[in-house]
Amino acid sequence: MDTLTAKQLQSRWKQIQQLLRPIAKVEAGPACQCKPSTYECLLGTYDGSTPTTSYRDWRFATKLPGYSACYFEIWTADHTNGQWRLSRAYLNIYKQENPGEEQEFLCLHCDPCVQDHEPHAEYKKGPHIHASAAEESLRHAHIALHCGQLDVVLSSIESLTAAFKNAILMISREVLDSSRARS
Repeated sequence: MDTLTAKQLQSRWKQIQQLLRPIAKVEAGPACQCKPSTYECLLGTYDGSTPTTSYRDWRFATKLPGYSACYFEIWTADHTNGQWRLSRAYLNIYKQENPGEEQEFLCLHCDPCVQDHEPHAEYKKGPHIHASAAEESLRHAHIALHCGQLDVVLSSIESLTAAFKNAILMISREVLDSSRARS
């Protein structure tokens, strides 16, 4: 898959914000922060003021009341050429149970740097869903969205972003909009 320069990576927040608009309560999408280090760069999203907690605790409101989401990307430095490679792109949706309590509901993940010999690599490398609210046997399954098309999806960051965008639109329409209609 393509790599990005540091400059491209620092401007990726615009694409992330646009990517999340279909599910975000805020029409422009959530805020996004870039936190680079020597070996990794985190791009994470949130609502409100800049968070001081771990990026896994950052949340933005979804268009469905009572549900929030966390989206982050982790990029790994390739010091041989000064480029950055996507390691993880994770969208987690949470249902607010009681004030201050939440339960992971649904996840859209992508782990393009998983090695081919690792367990479940063919399902984990591309966009895949975890039905977190399901029973134990299904909760940890990697439900791949692009079986047989992984080479195309991972051919470029644009292709992967388009695949993620389509998956987010599906979640918006089939999960969040459907839940709103039943409320």
